[in-house]
Amino acid sequence: MTSAELLRHFWWLCRIAAALFLAWLLLSRPASADSLPAAGAATSDADRAEAREIWASTCISCHGENGRGDGIAAMGLPAKPQNFADPTWQAKVGNDEIARAIVGGGAVVRKSPLMPANPALASKPGVVAALREMIRGFAKPAA
Repeated sequence: MTSAELLRHFWWLCRIAAALFLAWLLLSRPASADSLPAAGAATSDADRAEAREIWASTCISCHGENGRGDGIAAMGLPAKPQNFADPTWQAKVGNDEIARAIVGGGAVVRKSPLMPANPALASKPGVVAALREMIRGFAKPAA
């Protein structure tokens, strides 16, 4: 087998693996509406600190430091991540939809299935509320 044939087989394997991964993401059970935190959850300083850690470790790679959808991983994605600084988007999206996306991932809100779910946050309404505050805060002009 020539190197060109090996490379062609490798690319087919990569495509199959990517298709299987996307199928798994689409078919994995999203969080139910009952498991989502309430929209009016109170946030503590500890919740905000945990939200900042989650943003830095999970969200920033795609959504970017300032929530503009310009993170380093965004370049390789088929759909650009949401720009949270966009006032038009901020005006049309509800707090419940943001919470559903945080907990259930992109597929739950009919966005990219590549946005991972965070089902462990369903039991942490304060952290979800703090993440939502951060997302809402990206649309505000810097002081």
